[in-house]
Amino acid sequence: MAQDRDGDPGGTMNGIEVLFRKYARIWIWSIIFGLDTTLSLTFSTQSFARYNLQVSLILAVPLLASAAALVVSWFALSQFLTRSLLPLLKESAVEDETDHVIEDEIRLAIVSDAAKARDLRLRLLNLAVEYAIVAIILRVVGFGLEAIFGSLGKF
Repeated sequence: MAQDRDGDPGGTMNGIEVLFRKYARIWIWSIIFGLDTTLSLTFSTQSFARYNLQVSLILAVPLLASAAALVVSWFALSQFLTRSLLPLLKESAVEDETDHVIEDEIRLAIVSDAAKARDLRLRLLNLAVEYAIVAIILRVVGFGLEAIFGSLGKF
């Protein structure tokens, strides 16, 4: 059964649906990229100098765990960019149909089934979202702990 570039059996997708899929991927990636960037900037405001060593270590645990989750999210976003968005944008820029055929053959040689490629892209995007959410939760926990220790004032 023939499939178009987006894995649609029979190639029945119209131009608007294809365009929507392309820009929806870019839009979602951009939102997660902005979220990860914002979370990364929150690390620059963190200082434990006013606390003793024990409290600083307690506060550092959610901070380091959040940073690790953010690194995983950045990695998944970069993989989604290289495996999904850049080839998608490259296809948009290429006009010659023979180039598309060659690119499709190479892509199918690497990933034998278009459904597997689509699943991989979705898993990468889901991984980025999940770890960004984990990073947010850990940052909130860290800010909460800092507020608690700050309000007690004797640490």
